Amino acid sequence: MQARLDRPDAVSRTYALLTACLAEIDQQPTADTAAFFHALQFQEPDPRNARSAS
Repeated sequence: MQARLDRPDAVSRTYALLTACLAEIDQQPTADTAAFFHALQFQEPDPRNARSAS
């Protein structure tokens, strides 16, 4: 959802939080989760979500 709202900062924070929580139980994100995160980081912004500068 955060990526759809063109909020890459929120995507990064969510992934960092996930990583930190998993580290507490000696785990790490799966390869699929990491790949999904990286794909979201390089995703083109959706022009329908462009914020107008008022």
